[in-house]
Amino acid sequence: MTTYKMNKCNKDRELFWYLDSKNNKLYAYRHRYYDSFGRRKEKSSRSFTSENAAYRELLRVKSEVAAGNLAKIENEKLTIQQWAEKWLEANESVWEITTFEQRKKIVSQQITPRLGNKKLSTLDKETYLALFIKPLNEKYGVNTVKLYHRIFKVMINSAVDAEIITRNRFTKIVIQGKDTEDKIGDNFYTPEELSLFMKYCNEQENITVRTVFMLLASTGMRRGEVAALRWKDISFDDMTINIGRTRDRYGERKAKTENSIRTLNMGEALVSTFKKYKAWSKQYLLANGAWKDEKKFEESFAIISYQTCEAISDTYISSSLRRLIKKNNLKEITPHGFRHTFATILINSGVPPTTIAKMLGNTTSMVTEVYAHSFEENEKRAAKVIESVVNLA
Repeated sequence: MTTYKMNKCNKDRELFWYLDSKNNKLYAYRHRYYDSFGRRKEKSSRSFTSENAAYRELLRVKSEVAAGNLAKIENEKLTIQQWAEKWLEANESVWEITTFEQRKKIVSQQITPRLGNKKLSTLDKETYLALFIKPLNEKYGVNTVKLYHRIFKVMINSAVDAEIITRNRFTKIVIQGKDTEDKIGDNFYTPEELSLFMKYCNEQENITVRTVFMLLASTGMRRGEVAALRWKDISFDDMTINIGRTRDRYGERKAKTENSIRTLNMGEALVSTFKKYKAWSKQYLLANGAWKDEKKFEESFAIISYQTCEAISDTYISSSLRRLIKKNNLKEITPHGFRHTFATILINSGVPPTTIAKMLGNTTSMVTEVYAHSFEENEKRAAKVIESVVNLA
């Protein structure tokens, strides 16, 4: 930064005038104060074209310092990107790993590219709408835009809590638009499609893959819940599975919600499948020198790799599914699609939403919202059933 000779103004001893390289008369201020630790600090700015403009800003700074708003004064030049980095760093050890990774991804891919160079203290609602919300609306469905907007608001609220800014200007923004991201779409199998998939799976795949997809199809469990399942969670006597944890590439942890902690009843076919798989697992571990003892076996993860004897990774189910679909030219769905398949089959069979919600580990309202289309179709069929059974004419 170029150094200029500063000349004191009569209006205030912290107000100055100077001549720039083009001999233009400009104004500046330099306010010295002490922070909460007694350390001497200075807040300065220059390039004002009038003495009054510089004086008004000096008075504002003095007022903020007198009010104790030191964090606000010291971070006025902080950009959105700089604050986002501080925010993520401060919360890395506080949030669940999945929460941290989600927010880190949203910051790096959505927030920083569009708003990173804007000052946190001066970003206004109109700029935010033009540079962030509008481009997102053009690219994503409304639910995704709402998610990105919500994460941004959480980040801004943290800046308010840190007293870097006085308020969140973006709380009353309403995200509008048609949701183009149907929560189910075609990501499920009909009963006929599921039967065909299981036929190919049982004919072509190893016992681990067969057991995994039998489990997904029979229970609607989440992929992470399958990966976290231990033998001690499975009771052949009660024919139940206890679910309370999830596991992915970030490790094993407790289920995120209380609803996710549940006990599922197994049918005879699934019990038979697990009994065969348990016997195979013991023999396989023993043959490969990985067997320890019965107690440690019961504590171990139930689903193990056919190649390594280790617990399956979070990508194992996805890669197995893609292989089966490609090999047999089947309809493409994701592992979560088996959960949708499970739910829609139950709905079409007349199972109450409260029961389905309990089995899925969701709330009843979530089930009725996500699978609203299936419930509507059932209601239409119900109306026809009444007319066919009772003569109402």
